[in-house]
Order: sequence, then structure tokens, then C-alpha cells
Amino acid sequence: MWRHTRLTLLSGESGVGKSHLVERAARSLKDALPVGRVTHRPAFPMTVLPPQNPFVFPLLSCWFPDVPPTRLADADLTGFLRAATGAGPYRESAPVLLCVDQAEPLFQPSPHEPANREAERAAFRALLGRTLTDLPHLRLLLVVRDTHLDEAKAFAETAAPGVSTGALTVRRLTPADAAAATAGDDAAAPVVGAVVEELCTVRRGDGHRVRTSSFDPGLFQAAYRAVAERAAAHDPRFDPAAEVDAALALHLTQTLNLVADDHAWISRIELERGFRAVFVDQTAPGPLDDRWTSVLRALEDRGLLTSVRDAGGTGYTLRHRKLVDAARAPSGGLVPLIRPTGEARLRESAAALWHGDHALARAHAESVARAHAETHDPAEPGARRTGGEEPDPVVGAHALCLLGDITHARGTADGSADSLARGAHEAVACYERAALILTAAGNAPLVAYLLAAIGLLTLPEDPVSALHKLHSAAARVPGDTFIQSTLTRALTRTNSPKG
Repeated sequence: MWRHTRLTLLSGESGVGKSHLVERAARSLKDALPVGRVTHRPAFPMTVLPPQNPFVFPLLSCWFPDVPPTRLADADLTGFLRAATGAGPYRESAPVLLCVDQAEPLFQPSPHEPANREAERAAFRALLGRTLTDLPHLRLLLVVRDTHLDEAKAFAETAAPGVSTGALTVRRLTPADAAAATAGDDAAAPVVGAVVEELCTVRRGDGHRVRTSSFDPGLFQAAYRAVAERAAAHDPRFDPAAEVDAALALHLTQTLNLVADDHAWISRIELERGFRAVFVDQTAPGPLDDRWTSVLRALEDRGLLTSVRDAGGTGYTLRHRKLVDAARAPSGGLVPLIRPTGEARLRESAAALWHGDHALARAHAESVARAHAETHDPAEPGARRTGGEEPDPVVGAHALCLLGDITHARGTADGSADSLARGAHEAVACYERAALILTAAGNAPLVAYLLAAIGLLTLPEDPVSALHKLHSAAARVPGDTFIQSTLTRALTRTNSPKG
């Protein structure tokens, strides 16, 4: 349908596998561009650029990852796509497949976002509709959670009238799907059957076990890995029911700890107690404080909750009743904190920054910078946070680059002179550390842009040092017209003779 319909809406529950599906499809189709997300941020010091459209720039940088960010700055969406995809008034272009994954930000405000973001959101939807109308060779796939399907349909009707539209739904895997995935594997089949049976069985309040038709593939993955390892050991004490309960209890605790660790205002114990009171025992009302918004979204993203929208707004419920059993299972003692990869956490940091949650963005970026420091101390807390991932100084440098953007954005958002100066000072410190690492790694272009960003941020207070940084940047990439023009403007501002 994607190739033959100009606008396709793909929807489904959170965690059902939509992103995995479209990533595989985009990689396998030669006429598809890489998957786009509006929260994407390239490894690049964005302070070197003027403020960008928060929707156009991220998508273009996803769709055209080999194009330098400086060429995408202030690009017109329609004009750039027309030129980049070979469209013209006198020739018919072959279909080009575009995808916007996790497209909820096109429709849903965030509590921390800038005041003008809603106007930018409406303007971008109108622009996207006009682009689809003006460039008939484009085939756009919008991927949203089912809670935002109505808004996506309204967009199709109002912003892109006359454009052919289709809709697809990704549904949860069933127990039969899980069994079919291991067909022919005589060793795995019994374990799959035992895990599926246990996941479809829940305990009532009186302790009796009852079977349910509900099945969650995310919980299946979490339980299957642990149970398969125990089954392979041929332990005569192996009990599938107990193993599934223990695996899910561990999964729940690790997830709650991970989310609490990302939000400095709430402790792990407080989050665990609150989660149990609100969603398991239902002895307390749902949280109303805006600070909870990012926590609840993180719990949804990690497969513990699902959102429900009605006239009263967005609410959350447990994703599966089996989590009640997991929450009430006895604790197995200390639980190690298993982090996602550094690259995954940087994506989470960029998304938090896009939504205006500077504290969460900083927590993610700082954790990655510590875990991937060039001189890495195994005793450092960050060493235990990447799930065994080896430290990579380049990933750490990218984290520092993003951290510079975050500190600058936070100072800009506050608006006071002190905050602006402090944000610029902290950003420069982050960029300098990143530049040292990337110089050793031989990434001259990114080092040049970091030096240019440092020069621009320090120009008002120390023009001599700033111009030195800009000259150094220009020397590293002699043919880069953007840095050359930046240097020229800086020289004009300081009335300094060139040379």
C-alpha cells in the first residue's frame, strides 16, 4: 500500500512493533528514504546554526543523512524534496517513499515545549499537506499510536484533500504467532509453550489462577529470554510458572529503576510505591502533577503502561494484567540497573530536548558522557549503566556535543542575561571536550563545526580568542563555504582586518 497510496496511516498500540516494521521496510525498498522522526537531532553543534524549524530540519536530516546540516539549515521542505528527488515540471518522477515514524508530536503538545510550538505544529501540518499536493510522486507513511489515529485522519482530510489515503493497523502478536516463530525448533517449542501458557494465566484476588486471551509480545520477550536460559540448564527444579513470575518481576523492577534514575525529582522507592498504589492496588488516584507526564510516557515507551484518551484527556492503565502478579512477587534482592546502549540514550536525550524537557535531556546525555568517557573508570557508576556495552569515546563526544546544545537551550529558554551567559559558558566547555576527543578520532569536519560554535558563543566577550577558533575551524575544512561565511560575518562584527 505504501508505494501505491500517496498518504498511508499506520497505527497500533505502543510497543506493538510499528517502528521495527517500518525500519525493515525502508531498508528493503530501494525507493524508500531512511525513516524520519521529528525528534531526531544529528551529532552536530546546533548552536552554530540559526534557530531551525523544529519539524522540517529533523525530518530532512533523517531522510538525507549524508547532506551536511549546514545545507539543510532553513531549507524549504517542498523545494528541497523537489530538488533532491528529481522532480520537475517537465518530467515525471518515480515514486519516492517517505516515512515519519513516531509522528505523535505532529498532533500532541508537550507540557515543557516552547510557547510558540503549537503554532509551528499547525503550520508544519499545513506545509506537509501542500508538499504532498505539489509533489505527486511522494508517498508518505505516517506512523502513530492508535490514540492519535483520529488526528492523523483529520490531517489527511483537511491538510491534504484530494490526496489518496489508506490506513493500516499493526496488531499485537498472538500466542499462535509466538509458537509459529519457533516452528521446527524442537528445543525451543516446549519453552515457548510454557511461557505463553503462563503469560495467558493471571491470579485473581482470591489467589485462583484464571486463563485470559490477552497476550503481550513485549512481556513474552522479557520472560522467554530468562526462562530459556534456565530450561537449557536442565535443572530438575525448573518450574515454568515460577520462572516467568521471577523474570517479569525482575523486568518490572529494572524498568522502574531505569525510569526513576532518569528523573532526578523522584527516587526509585517512591516510583515503585506510586506505581503499585496507582496501577496495581488502585488505592491512590492517578498523578496529576505535570512532572509526572514524562515519567508516564517513559513507562509507556518501555511497555509497562498504555495510554487511553477520552474527553477528559489522556490517562494510563497497566499494559497487561500479568504485571499485577509481577508487582506483587517477592523481591529477589538488589537488582542491577541495565541501561540501553549509548546511541539509544542519545536518541532519548534528543527527544527530551525537542519536547523542552531540559532536565531529562541532560540526565540522559550526562549518563552517556560518563559511561563512554575516554578514560573510563570501572568503579564509576556510569560503567554499570550500559548493559555491558564497551566505552566508545566517539559516542561520549557526541553526548558532550548534545549536552552543549542542551545547556545552551536551557539558558536561552530562561531568557535572563545570567542564564544566557551561563548556558553559553557551559556549552563551550562541553564543545571543547568533544573537540579534543574527535580531534584524536580524526573527525575534522565535526571538530571544525565545534570550533565554529565555540567561536560564535565566545565572540561577544572574547573576540580575539573567538576569531582564533573560527580561523582554526576554517583551516580544518578549507572548502566549507558555511564556515567561511561565518568567519567573514564575525570579522565584520568585530571590525577586525582579515588575516
